[in-house]
Amino acid sequence: LLLRDGVLQLAATGERYRDIQVHFIFAGDRVTIEQLQLGSRSGPLQVTGWFEHANLALRQVDIAVSARNFTAMHTSAVEAVVAADITARGTLQGVTVAGSVTVPQARLRLEQIPGSGPKVVQPWELTIAGVYGPGPKALGTDKGPAAVSTSDDLSLPFMRADIQVDIPRNVWLQGPSTAIELSGNMRVTKDLRAPFILSGSIETVRGYASYYGKRFTVESGHVTFTGTPEVNPMLDVTVVQKVSDYLVSIHVT
Repeated sequence: LLLRDGVLQLAATGERYRDIQVHFIFAGDRVTIEQLQLGSRSGPLQVTGWFEHANLALRQVDIAVSARNFTAMHTSAVEAVVAADITARGTLQGVTVAGSVTVPQARLRLEQIPGSGPKVVQPWELTIAGVYGPGPKALGTDKGPAAVSTSDDLSLPFMRADIQVDIPRNVWLQGPSTAIELSGNMRVTKDLRAPFILSGSIETVRGYASYYGKRFTVESGHVTFTGTPEVNPMLDVTVVQKVSDYLVSIHVT
């Protein structure tokens, strides 16, 4: 199977991938990926390797993914360029995914993220009894709180993982009168039939944030992921603001 000079536009990523080159070889129960390349506005992504199947069911895989300054996202909410070297090897009973990912550049615009911003409150959600009635039954059941999805819901029991994620700097959180630069190192690990584990830390390099029209300078900030199945990081942030002749420091942990 050959494809030359293909183009693909994905609405989900906002990127127009170009210079797509494909060369697959089908031989019995094995498919060899001689070449699978996608170009982006900043750099390419390449996939090589092979996989075997039995009656079209995946049986064994040996795939390598390499990206060099590849534009992974380019939407109004997220822009991200990545470099990566990742391999996936093994059988359907035990696939090991390992490698490294570096994010040399990213922008996260907080006000553009779907679902962000103030919540729209419906009249029946108000607590004044008898004014608007009970509202939809789904909002008021006697069965207790709704179930919250956990990392176990997407645990992929057949997978092992060990991926290092590096953020050297130039990763920004942006919003109205807010700009914070981040850096950090994290590690994503996983054992068979176990949840994903996130460990490492992210820290602020510089920046400022506005709250109720007041501008605060971020003096220091650390978010530490402790390597537990629950994503519940430790927070240590200090912001300062000058008021008249006073310097007000707020420390949040």
